[in-house]
Amino acid sequence: MSAVTLLNGQVAIVTGAGRGLGRAVSETLAALGAAVVLASRNAPELDEVVKVIKRSGGKALAQTADVADERQVQDLALATARWVGPASILVNCAGMVDPMAPLARSDPALWLRNIAINVGGTYLPTRAVLPGMLDRGFGRIVNISSGAAARPSAGWTAYSASKAAVVQLTRLYLPAMVERGHGDILIVASTAAFQAVPFIAAYAATKAFDLIFAEGVAEEVRRFGVRVCALCPGS
Repeated sequence: MSAVTLLNGQVAIVTGAGRGLGRAVSETLAALGAAVVLASRNAPELDEVVKVIKRSGGKALAQTADVADERQVQDLALATARWVGPASILVNCAGMVDPMAPLARSDPALWLRNIAINVGGTYLPTRAVLPGMLDRGFGRIVNISSGAAARPSAGWTAYSASKAAVVQLTRLYLPAMVERGHGDILIVASTAAFQAVPFIAAYAATKAFDLIFAEGVAEEVRRFGVRVCALCPGS
């Protein structure tokens, strides 16, 4: 099988597809033969990537969607199914870094928006496509985390903690799928950490978030005589 036909017949959704890593992933999947649905909030960026893919002979569709909005994500999954068929591949690239500021001076709305996009924007698309993958007995989901998930830094509390949650959420999917006999559902993250226990994905992800959040805040405030810690009963 040649590289250009490796993913023939596969349908991929890529979030955050208008720029950066999401764009690169979309173009690569299309070059390998997949039909790609590109999602982000920026329609002009998506249209440009679709043009590039089509000029290269690939198949692509732009769908504007806020990955933190459940209804828009459901519409994304439905539009994909109507256009070319249900998604067999999902790459959750959408994310944000801001706010990069000490917690005491951070913007609460922006901080919570980071969590909504980085964590909710991983959960919602996965929740939208996973039932169909399970029914068909096949699927590939890739979640983009970060090395910051395991290296909390001052000023990065939202980003680091949210990426830690993404890692743990990912690691909790896979044992649950294997436990249910869905051995051909592959879900991976771009970094690894923590302990995986089936069926408690939401709980474990939020606790991973709490841990890295506490470590990040501790880095910020230690020099001011303030101590922050996280307790992990049962660890």
